Amino acid sequence: MSTLSLASVKDGLSFTYLLGEKAVAANMYTTGLSLGDNENQYIGFNADIGRWTADPPSQDRPGYDNYNSFGSAHSAGFNMAFCDGAAMKMSYTIDPTVHKQLGNRKDGQPTQLQAVFGGP
Repeated sequence: MSTLSLASVKDGLSFTYLLGEKAVAANMYTTGLSLGDNENQYIGFNADIGRWTADPPSQDRPGYDNYNSFGSAHSAGFNMAFCDGAAMKMSYTIDPTVHKQLGNRKDGQPTQLQAVFGGP
């Protein structure tokens, strides 16, 4: 039952993930066998609800159940919403350091715009 204020997002609302798509093994979409997709939304915080940025994102594929990672079935990337309300398709090849920074609201580390949005 905790809450966070906007001021507690020290790294900036535009540079902090709020929520996103989760990786699930493609052969487990309807079976309930994935440890990251086997319970309902009211279970509380566990692998069904939470994801971490310590692991790189991964595209869903049969037999690979990385229930800690963000990801999706989309071949072009996975969708993330930021604390400022923006939603973006992110690349599976995002720099792992940048991905970790975007998942931490107060690490104090500058995130390189080029790595997130592209460009020079």
